[in-house]
Amino acid sequence: MKPISKTIEVQILDKEYPVSCPEGEESSLMATAEYVNQKMLSIKKAGRTVGLERIAVMAALNITHELLQAQATLETDAKKAQHHIQKISNKIEAAIGE
Repeated sequence: MKPISKTIEVQILDKEYPVSCPEGEESSLMATAEYVNQKMLSIKKAGRTVGLERIAVMAALNITHELLQAQATLETDAKKAQHHIQKISNKIEAAIGE
């Protein structure tokens, strides 16, 4: 069965955009739109980038950079946790073997 979706109006840089949204995800969509809007506003206020398309591309690049940094941090943390778990597991097995 296909999930039910509806159209939600989001506002980015004082423009309204209709966006299809799955039922129950409205608040997540609104938070996402607000995040994008804030990123685009900060780029626009910096004044070095002109034009909606360029502002959108710069915002997309900045948000993607943040995402990739977060993913790299999570991967590093996961590897550290896995190493720590392996050390504990080795100590437990050594203790059981005694």
